[in-house]
Amino acid sequence: MTNLPISIPQSLRGFTTRVWTPDEWARIQQGHVSRDMDDRWVLFVEDDTLFAHRSWTGFGIYSATFVEVEGGWRVAEVWVESDPERYRRRSDAHDLALLETLIRGTLLGEEQDPS
Repeated sequence: MTNLPISIPQSLRGFTTRVWTPDEWARIQQGHVSRDMDDRWVLFVEDDTLFAHRSWTGFGIYSATFVEVEGGWRVAEVWVESDPERYRRRSDAHDLALLETLIRGTLLGEEQDPS
């Protein structure tokens, strides 16, 4: 499957200001490859940018650029696909929460609060 870049990027504001430790950043950089049909995401890092692509289509949905700060790494900017032919967005809040879940849950294995 070829990974296709975001075709119509839209900037998202309000992502967490969390500082990811150097160990967490190293784990984020390892990425994630879809292992079966139920796993919808391929996550990979190039330079300092995390990309989240849909596993079935290869479409880029999110990108998050990290910058080094005191104590680790922080997300400086987030982009989302806004082409409705590639991704049907619900809201900025939903997209920000989903991207954080992909990082915290899929890449770092953190337990997520279901509320």
